Amino acid sequence: MSVATIISSLVILIIIQRMTKNIILAILGAVGTIVLFRFDPEALLNAFIIPLKDPDLYKLLGTVFFIYLFSHALDLSGDAKRFAASSKALFDDRTSMAFMPMMRSRPVGPTTAIVSPPRMFSEISFNTGSPAL
Repeated sequence: MSVATIISSLVILIIIQRMTKNIILAILGAVGTIVLFRFDPEALLNAFIIPLKDPDLYKLLGTVFFIYLFSHALDLSGDAKRFAASSKALFDDRTSMAFMPMMRSRPVGPTTAIVSPPRMFSEISFNTGSPAL
């Protein structure tokens, strides 16, 4: 029954998305399909309440917040553009894009994936003709 629920939910998601081009409506339709297949109010309530009691959720939210704060600070100060320019001076554009996360944060951590690409990859990819990440 669970497999049928998931498959029908994905089918509904695809159909609504193609017909309306509205992702929010498509997601609501998919969630509605899951609720109709297995409506258990206690399980649905627990799915929303239990994560709120987990301290790891708040650690993750704090980490993501400070990553974006740091990224924005780099953008405002101009350090992101200077770093991208220095990287392009050392390497060609494609190599610079490949090695930037490694050069950016030693040791590699959660900031590597979020801070480096949005700000600096778009600066480098402009010259390569490839789409920005």
